[in-house]
Amino acid sequence: MERKVVEARPIPHQVAKKYVGERVREGDAISIQESTWEYFKRVVSWDDPEGALKLYEELVSEGLSPEAAANVASLCPKDEGELRAVLAVDRNITSTYEAVNKYYPIVSKYCSAD
Repeated sequence: MERKVVEARPIPHQVAKKYVGERVREGDAISIQESTWEYFKRVVSWDDPEGALKLYEELVSEGLSPEAAANVASLCPKDEGELRAVLAVDRNITSTYEAVNKYYPIVSKYCSAD
């Protein structure tokens, strides 16, 4: 069966895990998808694709790049220090201090240490 990429965009790992898992369970996965499924089963600790997608969309609507929002939602930082570390790799963010102050209230609604 020939496959075609219709759209490519950043998404949280939780959402990708959901889609890849569906394909694996249907028995329609190719080798790389099976490997990706095994990877996601080991690394995705917050297994809530709907929550991750809501967090992603809220961050993007507040001005965070889709790539950075996908990283934040995938890693679900539990405190300001973890969020600062995730945002530090985004070259478009000039002040992680300001970014943390702006985005942590959103992140904390979905990701918390408790």
